[in-house]
Amino acid sequence: MKIRTGLVGFIAVVQAILCLTHLVLYETWTFSPAGDQAPGPLWLKIVLGILSVSFLVASLLAWRYTGTLVRAIYKVAAVWLGLLSFLFIAAVSSWIAFGFTSLAGPSVNFHAIVEVLFAVAVAAGLYGVFNAGWTRITRTTVRLANLPEAWRGRKAALISDVHLGHVRNDSFLRRIVADVLKEKPDAVFITGDLYDGTAIDARRAAEPLSRLTAPHGVYFVAGNHEQFVDDRNHWRALSAGHSYRTFRVGPEGYWH
Repeated sequence: MKIRTGLVGFIAVVQAILCLTHLVLYETWTFSPAGDQAPGPLWLKIVLGILSVSFLVASLLAWRYTGTLVRAIYKVAAVWLGLLSFLFIAAVSSWIAFGFTSLAGPSVNFHAIVEVLFAVAVAAGLYGVFNAGWTRITRTTVRLANLPEAWRGRKAALISDVHLGHVRNDSFLRRIVADVLKEKPDAVFITGDLYDGTAIDARRAAEPLSRLTAPHGVYFVAGNHEQFVDDRNHWRALSAGHSYRTFRVGPEGYWH
C-alpha cells in the first residue's frame, strides 16, 4: 500500500509540473503587454491540454503494452516532451528579455520575441531528435598505469545507454553492431541501459547482439533501466545464443 501511495503521489507531482509548464507556454504565447489580452483560441487550449497529459498516459500504457498504436503514441509524446523542455526555456527567456527591454525604456514587440525564441527552441528540439538517432563512433585513447604488455595497443569498444523500447528498436541496435564490427575491436563492453524499461519483446530487440564478437570477449553489465521491474526477462533474452558474459550488481555483490 505504501508503494502504491508513493507511486500515485509521484505521478500527481509529475503531472502537476507538466500542467504548469504547459500553462506557462499558453500564457506566454497569448500575453499582450498593452493590457488588451484576448482569450486564446479554443483549439490551442485543447491541444495543450492533451499534450500536457500525453507523456504520462503514454508512459503508463508503454509500461504494459507493446502494440503499434501504443508505440506511436509513446514516440509522439516523447518527442513532444523533449520539445517542451526547449520551449519552456524559450518562454522563460522571453519574459527575462521583456523585463530587461521594459526597464530600458523603449517599447518592444513581446510577441515577436516569443515567436523568435519559440522558433529557435523548436529547431533545437528537432535537431536533438535527429542527433539522438544518429549513430557514430567516438574514438579516444586511454592511458592506464601498469597495463599488461599484452594489452598495449589493443582496441576496446564501449556501447552504453541504447534504451531499446518504444522509440528505439532492433533496427537501431543493428546499426550500432554494424558500426562496432567495422572497428574490429579486441573486446566489447556493453555498460547497461540496453533497455528503456518499457514493455518490449526483449529477445527480439537484443537479437542483433548475437552477431557481436571480439577476440577477447563481449561483456555486459546491467544498468538501472534493466532493473525497474523483474529483470529476469532481460537476462534470459541476453543469454539466448549470445556469446558474451553478463554481470549484475546486487545485494550479494557481482555475479555472472
